[in-house]
Amino acid sequence: MNFINNTELFKDKKIEIFNLNYKLSIWLILNDYKNFSILPVSFWTSKNNQILEIELNSTSNFFNLNISEFNKLISNQKKTWRFKNNFVYNFFGRKYLANNLTHVDKDLNQYTNEEIDFINRNNFLISHQILIPKNEIIRLEDNFLNSKDRISPEIIILNKNSIYPFSNVPDMFCSIFDNQNYEIYSLKSYKLCK
Repeated sequence: MNFINNTELFKDKKIEIFNLNYKLSIWLILNDYKNFSILPVSFWTSKNNQILEIELNSTSNFFNLNISEFNKLISNQKKTWRFKNNFVYNFFGRKYLANNLTHVDKDLNQYTNEEIDFINRNNFLISHQILIPKNEIIRLEDNFLNSKDRISPEIIILNKNSIYPFSNVPDMFCSIFDNQNYEIYSLKSYKLCK
């Protein structure tokens, strides 16, 4: 935050920033930054599912994710007492909520046997179990494979401890800050390279 506050480039609050760190995003928003390639939590925006999917594909294309990395990013993940992929939960909100009261299209045939068991066992009060049905995973993968869209940030802020695969920074960027938690990149054209 000290680096951001003391760097001339960040005086322009309209500069496009890519960042998926929840706490840093809040700090940026509270400090009047307004132009983000993507936000880590969909509830912070009024974007519909179509726009969110375009942003997901644009970001994945920008960082050159392959289909395996994309699939892992959106995969259903079994935790101790529920299924929950934190990226899907934060990015899509409750769209893929799955419990014994509700799930996508009310079609249990689109889930694995283990997922069906968890859906049937968890009551409707379990509001944070997220499961994407098989047909929806296929649709999201197809959309990703056919997308040519790309985000166009001027600044990239990466959390070094992130579990997300967004780390393959394009050659047009260079590192301008690096510590144990974060690395910040800017377009080379800003001539701030270390």
